[in-house]
Amino acid sequence: MNRPVLQLLLVRVAVLLLACLAAARAAEPGSDFEVRRLQDSLAQLQQEQQAIYQDFQMTQGLRALEMQDASAAALQDPGYRGFNSPPPNYDDVVRSRREREERLHQYSDDLKRLYTRYREIEEEKAALRGRIRDLMQPRRE
Repeated sequence: MNRPVLQLLLVRVAVLLLACLAAARAAEPGSDFEVRRLQDSLAQLQQEQQAIYQDFQMTQGLRALEMQDASAAALQDPGYRGFNSPPPNYDDVVRSRREREERLHQYSDDLKRLYTRYREIEEEKAALRGRIRDLMQPRRE
């Protein structure tokens, strides 16, 4: 073979090898695609966690208001509704107290559930961050 044809053949082989290496690298789990996919998952978890935090704050505020109303009601004379008004019905007072206690219990359960889910998401995010960090580190060959 003459020299220019041999050089052309070597260049083509080198280009083919580089293309194969690039394709193999793109198929590796540490590729940019994998990192982007993990970052997207991380962003979704962050949004979910933010929504849970807002729900937690709202529920905490409702529970605080309910407790404030309960303590204010306990300080008031339950029989006083104004001059010349009849005393409250005992069953109504008991039912109102029971409903308030049920709401407080439900708020407490909701707060525990939201806090637990918030912590679970935090653990999932930490795992994703670790995986992204591992993929971003330079490879040792």
